[in-house]
Amino acid sequence: MSGEINNIAEDVAKKMKKGGFDDVVVKITYLEETMTKAANNTITITQNWSNKRLDLYLAKDKRISVMSTHFSSFEDIEKILDSSSNVISKIQPSELYAELPKPNAEHSSKILDIKVIEKMSEVPVYMQKMIEKSLESGAEKVAGVLSFIKEEKVLSINGEENFNEVSTAVKTYIRSFKGEKSGMWSFGSRYLDEKELLNTSEKATQFALLQNKKEKIDSGKYDIILSPLIAGNLLNYIMFSASAFNALAGLSFFKNNENNMYSEQLSLYDSPEETDLPGSTKFDDEGLATYTKPIIEKGMFKTFLHNSKTAKKFNTKSTANAGMLAPINWNIKANTGDSSLEEMIRETKLGIFFNNNWYTRLHNYAEGIFSTAPRDAILLIKDGEIVGYLDRIRIADSFSNLLKKISMLSKDIYKIWWWEVSIPTKVPYIKVDSIRIVTESLA
Repeated sequence: MSGEINNIAEDVAKKMKKGGFDDVVVKITYLEETMTKAANNTITITQNWSNKRLDLYLAKDKRISVMSTHFSSFEDIEKILDSSSNVISKIQPSELYAELPKPNAEHSSKILDIKVIEKMSEVPVYMQKMIEKSLESGAEKVAGVLSFIKEEKVLSINGEENFNEVSTAVKTYIRSFKGEKSGMWSFGSRYLDEKELLNTSEKATQFALLQNKKEKIDSGKYDIILSPLIAGNLLNYIMFSASAFNALAGLSFFKNNENNMYSEQLSLYDSPEETDLPGSTKFDDEGLATYTKPIIEKGMFKTFLHNSKTAKKFNTKSTANAGMLAPINWNIKANTGDSSLEEMIRETKLGIFFNNNWYTRLHNYAEGIFSTAPRDAILLIKDGEIVGYLDRIRIADSFSNLLKKISMLSKDIYKIWWWEVSIPTKVPYIKVDSIRIVTESLA
């Protein structure tokens, strides 16, 4: 498939360049995926699919048009090209326009595990092993999803500079149940590691089994411990604010706090060179070589993520985070600390452990005010011990407070990737002091 989509990308770019466009970027992605789903201890379905996607960036007289579509044939692409030529003349010139930079990335790269490709047909076998591991660990019911993915990505810039990359990925989550109590865990990587898959089942079951006695609390401020699942979700939202495009749009709490210090315990990176994470890549959508850069380093905000356009606006250089329109994150990586989860719990006088969450809402993007609903094990801690479980509460605070009040990080780190953590994230357990918790009556 590589040769075919390489040729299509280059041909499209050359055609649009000859058609009078100043800048042309064509990206074609070919994805193959096998996904197995399980519910009630049983594999319910295995699906196989493939799709080809075209992303097209066009610029003429400082007017910018970006289009995206799935396609099955070159005829499908022809229709898009015809419409794009008509559309761009009706667009106003962009204040953010900048000429494309000179590409400097490797032209061909592979970030893959051949085992993922060879074992595509065995996804149900691995899923069955994960179900059995959860049941052996004490779960009564198990549900989850496991996917093996192969992706080929090609990029053509003006039909002159062409890049291609082949990668693989494994993506899974397991939810284990003991009675009505649930625990959950996730794993994502470029590489197939059966031990990590089985560990996902064990961790999910572990948290389901910890919920023995129901407790209640009043709304107020509590020390909290975030598992890598919920920490990964919140860091995905925090990194949304690191995009320079979102800062210009008034959607970044970093814009008003870029000179502020956060907790010195924390360093946070955009890490495309973290090759075991599924967001790793050698080039961005402008053909620049990607590299790791700190967003926060020892508590100090360091940089927004830039493409060539936002870099020009900020009078700086691109950080090689170009998507087709705006800067994007590749992978998120947080630093580790020197504590274990058990030490974090022992150091907590009155607090709450959160394993997972959903329904994260930004109530004010510019100030980073958010709330989220924890789930899959909310554990009350008193005098250094877990004494019971809670339900129907929300975390309701600001990301600035969250980042400022980090007091401990675990020495163990985990690779998290699922639908609530859409940017692959490598993150430890994180302890945060004095965060606002809202109970059901006020939620």
